[in-house]
Amino acid sequence: MDNNKISPEIKETEIEKSLIQAPMLLDLTPLSLSQMEREILILFVNEVANLSAVYVERIIQTAYLFRIADLHILIKRIKGLPYLNGSPYLMGFIEAYEQFKDPQNEMEFLEAIKKLEKYLLPEGKVGAEAKRQKLITEVNKLVAKNYAVPSHRSFGITLQFLKEKGYIIATKNKSKTLWSIASDVYHIWLIRRSQLFDEREQKIKEFQNTNLTASQAEIKANEYMINKHGIEVLDFYNINYIPFKWQNELPILSKQSLYLRYREDFKLFVPK
Repeated sequence: MDNNKISPEIKETEIEKSLIQAPMLLDLTPLSLSQMEREILILFVNEVANLSAVYVERIIQTAYLFRIADLHILIKRIKGLPYLNGSPYLMGFIEAYEQFKDPQNEMEFLEAIKKLEKYLLPEGKVGAEAKRQKLITEVNKLVAKNYAVPSHRSFGITLQFLKEKGYIIATKNKSKTLWSIASDVYHIWLIRRSQLFDEREQKIKEFQNTNLTASQAEIKANEYMINKHGIEVLDFYNINYIPFKWQNELPILSKQSLYLRYREDFKLFVPK
């Protein structure tokens, strides 16, 4: 079952009435955005706070780096050949990440955390940004364009674009600009998320009434939700669709959204 908590109902305002009457209109948003724009907006609706552009950049770039490491590990296991053939620095990062994701015991897990910290956290006079940029520069020389890690410049452009669209707002704190989800957008997001959450729960109950087991009913309900709404929409509202099996019986093992896929890892390696 989905353990995500649904926030309490919020009173509507006059400004939001039209959207509240048809909150599913917000479903079009994730479909109209690029992957990077979508990832940043998902970050904002899940971390309802004033965030610096630097923090947003750290989160999203780290997520892209983790995806590349996962892809390298997956291809190596399937084909027996590495996806990337980079410097000892880059390959050391990927090896540390692989140990972190698949440790043999608790001691190995703790060792892997220490190893990854050397690539992602500040150390002496070397800052976290410099370490991350070193990895990004090398990765982007080796991967196809659709797997490239977004550049520093692209974050300023994307934040401004999302602001112009009305999804996020910028506030000044002394000389620092902080970004957050627009309150009216977040309001509608909560309402629509609650609707989708309830729809999924209702489908689970319906499938259970057909004598399916709880796990089978959940898989069927997730299949229904994906076929009806699509993964991009479900990710946008953080509605669970795992486990779900495609027709070839291969399961989806993780969220498609990189932010949602790695959000627990950020707590260790991307401090605010």
